[in-house]
Amino acid sequence: NFIKLRPIRHWTDLRVKGHVAVCVMAYLIESILDNLLTQSKIRMTARRALGLFSSLTVVKLNLAGKQLYKTTQPTEDQLELLRIIGLSKFERILTKT
Repeated sequence: NFIKLRPIRHWTDLRVKGHVAVCVMAYLIESILDNLLTQSKIRMTARRALGLFSSLTVVKLNLAGKQLYKTTQPTEDQLELLRIIGLSKFERILTKT
């Protein structure tokens, strides 16, 4: 498959090129995730796997003048998918760098 382009509502060449670049990157990420799921013998599409992350949210905190980001507690399914994509040491609290 290749990305099928259709008219988009951007009026400058730069915005059109940017839109297409984002679409191509999204397609690449989806294809890589599909391959990783297949190699891991997980019978799930990349779109469904990404959908499982919809409940994982990030909260911005300001503590003692320091900006932190904390995620909600990932589910077991989310942790398994993170392991598959190489993020087994998932940090729930991040500092802004």
